[in-house]
Amino acid sequence: MTPRSDAAVASFIRGFILDMLPVLSVLILAMLTTIPIGFPGTIRMGGLFPLIGIAYWTLVRPKNILPFMTFFIGIFTDIMTFSPLGLHAFIFVLSQSVWKRQRRFLIGQGFWVMWAAFALIVLGFFILLNGFQFALTQAVVPLRDTAISAAIAWACVPLVLWMLGWLHDLIDLFDEPIA
Repeated sequence: MTPRSDAAVASFIRGFILDMLPVLSVLILAMLTTIPIGFPGTIRMGGLFPLIGIAYWTLVRPKNILPFMTFFIGIFTDIMTFSPLGLHAFIFVLSQSVWKRQRRFLIGQGFWVMWAAFALIVLGFFILLNGFQFALTQAVVPLRDTAISAAIAWACVPLVLWMLGWLHDLIDLFDEPIA
C-alpha cells in the first residue's frame, strides 16, 4: 500500500468510529435500562435512558443517528427489557421524529428549556409506552412505579446530558473538517 492509501484507510476507520460513537452511547444507555433502581418492586428505567440519548444526538448530530439505527436500538431495548418486540422501536422512532421537528426551536435554547422539553415529551411517550405494553400483554404497571421511574429518569437527565456533551466534544476534537 502507498502512504496515501494508508492515510485514506486510517481516515475512513477513524471517521467510521467517530460516527458510530453516538449510536454506541445510546446502546450503552439501553443496557442501563435493565438495572433495577433499588426501590421495592420492579421499578426499572424502561426505555427512558435511551430516549435521553436519542433526544440529545437528534438535536446535536442528527446525521449520526438515523431512524433505522434508532429502530434497531429499540429492538435491542425490547430484547434487553423483555418487552414485546417492536414496542420500544416504535416509541424511539416516533420520539426521534418529534425531536427532529422541534430541533430548530430547541437547538438555540438553554439547558433548562431542554430539560423541560425532555420532561414533557418523555412523559407523553412513557405513558404511550405503558399503554401499548398494557394493550399487548395485559400486564398492568402500577402508576406509582411508572411515576417513580419517570421522575428518576428526569432527575438523571443533567448527568446523562453532561456525559453525552463530553462525548460530543471528544468527537468534535478528533473529527476532521470536510474539505
